[in-house]
Amino acid sequence: MIVVSWNAEGLRSKITELQRWLPTVRADVLAVQEGQFPKAVPRLSGFQPPVVVRRARGRRADMEVVKGGDVAIYVRAGLAFTPVIDNLLAATDDSTELCGVRILGPTPTRILNIYRPPIRATNDDREDNFDPDLLPSDDETLIVGDLNAHHPSWDSGCEAADRVGTRIADWLERIDWAPLNSGDPTFASYRSGGQSAPDLAVCGSALARRSRWWIGPDLGSDHLPMVVEMRGIREQPRRIRKARMAYDKADWVAFRDTCEAALLEAGTPGESAQLQSDRFSTALRQAGVRHIPCGARADPKPWALDPELREAVAERREARRLLQPGNERSRTRWTEAKQRAAEVERRVSRDRFRQFVSETLNRPASLGRVSKLLKKWDKSTDEEQRDGQAMEDGGRLLVTDRAKADAFARTETADTPYHVLVECPALMGARLRLTGTIRPNREEVRGDGVVAALAAAFRTLQSRQATVD
Repeated sequence: MIVVSWNAEGLRSKITELQRWLPTVRADVLAVQEGQFPKAVPRLSGFQPPVVVRRARGRRADMEVVKGGDVAIYVRAGLAFTPVIDNLLAATDDSTELCGVRILGPTPTRILNIYRPPIRATNDDREDNFDPDLLPSDDETLIVGDLNAHHPSWDSGCEAADRVGTRIADWLERIDWAPLNSGDPTFASYRSGGQSAPDLAVCGSALARRSRWWIGPDLGSDHLPMVVEMRGIREQPRRIRKARMAYDKADWVAFRDTCEAALLEAGTPGESAQLQSDRFSTALRQAGVRHIPCGARADPKPWALDPELREAVAERREARRLLQPGNERSRTRWTEAKQRAAEVERRVSRDRFRQFVSETLNRPASLGRVSKLLKKWDKSTDEEQRDGQAMEDGGRLLVTDRAKADAFARTETADTPYHVLVECPALMGARLRLTGTIRPNREEVRGDGVVAALAAAFRTLQSRQATVD
């Protein structure tokens, strides 16, 4: 299992570069700190809607984006999980943010994502009440995040541990846990150019022996992503899409010529109609294989970066690599390269969207696609259901769609048309494919084709024991 932890310093503006990098490490879980989420939390292709905890202190309701704060965990599509709802922070701790998930399967694993903001001695009325003793300390838990704590155990550039770093190091020693960090810096300061490691990944000694930690590339934040690979964790296989032909990318001229050339060949004298039919089918099949693209992939294909943006990103990463503490010239070069890359990213994204609207959506045949996009944007909320999220029924966790359908079929309202067409969680995927949303209204499911497809899917999921008495 691959877990990525990253202080994004605002996630929305870095989505494109992040989505290009995540498939390269085959990430299963992404833990984000300082997401600075707007009202609608960004979605990531190939991942389920995130489990989010927004910053409670200092958030203004009249602002689209709040500087600092907001943590989230994205779980790969196909992985079953349940959110961690236990209160793991002290009652007086109103500054630390925490969210977590428990990945289900043969080897359950709990992943906690923590952001402890820096509480400085001047001009800050917050109190540091973070208490690590309230966190779980079992062998199935991995804790990652930006704790803004420094200690030589995980920060090779730290000569003297700070107060929070000492507190966490003492806690790790008491519970026989260990940091996974190698000591390499994960953060670079805009003010001084100094580099340190306030980001931390810790777990029990048994899990630590089967884990590997490394740092990812510069993705546009002042923090680098941490990658943790946990070997021996058996998770559900990646969902492979069914291979389909991309008819819009086919070379139809070559397809026609190949078919005509094959059919012009003289057949065997006196061959039967069945042999002629087989020869015709073979010609079509061979021409289709040669001239119609077809395939499936486990992960979404990342967007190709614009050449100018690729150059700006490479310049930014090189400037960070050459960053030297106390060297004003290297610090200025890095900040200017970062600003230029962000500016190019905004311009390229804006131009791509305009091109997409003018060339793809601005067609009569794209009306359905426009409708689905608008529905998706309108219903992009934190409360959106997740296909892999387990449900509880009588003290049991329900993971599969069949188990969820069986449980709901035992309720009094399970066989009502409204429940089947609009509410049944086991049919979320079917409703998304048919209507473009997992929570359609009555008008969106009124068509006979939609009703028949959802009814058939519901009957398929039901078992004989799941009938209502």
